[in-house]
Amino acid sequence: MKLSEGKSIFLEILTKILNENLHHNIISWSNDGKSFIIYNIKDFTEKVLPLFFKHSNFASFHRQLNLYGFVRDKKTITGKAFKHPLFEKNRPDLVESIHKKQKNSLLPVVFSQSNPAIKNMILCNTIKELSVNHAKIGKKLQTMTDKISELGDFQNFVREENKNMTSDVDKAKEILIYFVNWIKDRAKRYNVYGMAKENPVKKNFEVEDISDAAWNESLTYHGADEF
Repeated sequence: MKLSEGKSIFLEILTKILNENLHHNIISWSNDGKSFIIYNIKDFTEKVLPLFFKHSNFASFHRQLNLYGFVRDKKTITGKAFKHPLFEKNRPDLVESIHKKQKNSLLPVVFSQSNPAIKNMILCNTIKELSVNHAKIGKKLQTMTDKISELGDFQNFVREENKNMTSDVDKAKEILIYFVNWIKDRAKRYNVYGMAKENPVKKNFEVEDISDAAWNESLTYHGADEF
């Protein structure tokens, strides 16, 4: 395959695979054409890579994507999607400006010469992504604010319930103390808990009040005939 001037072999082959659309059930452009999707990694590794790259190593393919600054598009639900601000469907003019990352740099070199149009497009895309991220952050902050507000309302509710519970406990204590004092008072008044008072032992007047002189000093035995 003849390599177009200014393009890398890797990007040329990747563009060819996507544009020919012969393996659309395995790899294809996304609906908006701003990313491409690999629907089945196993099939792509075994059926597509050997035809175009002469190897069956997806890790090597993935490293090439990283070297050229491609990133995962996590918005795609089906398969794995990759995107680059200068890699779009039907825009081969942009691909010429994609280059490998510089050594010791985390940012890719996306254009080889000063091009106001490309710079403007990159700036617009960056601003758009920042706006989306800002909106997401704002939404998360609002959610957190709502949760904090709900937590504050719950704390106020618990505090009020605790206050009411304390008041009820105090009232119960007062009632209990009243009844305890009432019971003590009744017990003291009626000697409920005390020992029963013993009645004084009465003297046997028939025995003890008789003087010894009243008794005969001797008792006379009477025979049966005397009765």
